[in-house]
Amino acid sequence: AGFTLGIYNYARKQFYMLVVDSPSVAEKIGIRTGDTIISLDGREFKPTDTIEDFKVMLKSYLGQKVKAVIKRNGKTQTIMLKIPNTLQ
Repeated sequence: AGFTLGIYNYARKQFYMLVVDSPSVAEKIGIRTGDTIISLDGREFKPTDTIEDFKVMLKSYLGQKVKAVIKRNGKTQTIMLKIPNTLQ
């Protein structure tokens, strides 16, 4: 997708954020260590999807806020991710 999120994850659990670097794109848009990304703008991620699919979707929301459903601290919640005008 042409940019780095700044996260570490497991190959088998692509959407679980094992570590979110600081500073990083992930931290800047509102993702935290321990989060599991469930969906972005209503598109639920499946086991066959990769974090690259998520990154490609992020690029289509440059300069906007987008709704994401995540699991944080054991609770499913909806958050707004603020996507910067550029992703590097």
